Amino acid sequence: MALLARLFLSDYLGYASGVILLGIAPCTCMVLLWILLAQGDVAKGIVITAINATSTLILYAPLATLYLGVGGIPISIALIAESVILFVGFPLALG
Repeated sequence: MALLARLFLSDYLGYASGVILLGIAPCTCMVLLWILLAQGDVAKGIVITAINATSTLILYAPLATLYLGVGGIPISIALIAESVILFVGFPLALG
């Protein structure tokens, strides 16, 4: 995604950063619904989703900082980590 952002959106840093951030974001939104629709193992799906959310808490900020830097968009790791805690950590803790 950093390469695509660099190639096609180099003049639009806001869009480029959005493409990079969405590219490294794991999608857990519809996982359980798809498991139910496929008549899969819901317990295993919940465990996998929890592992995914936990790995997001640990890995998203360093990866986002790295790939945004590669894309030419300098940003503080603290700012990204703060957002990850707010949007992933709190809901995970409340759940």
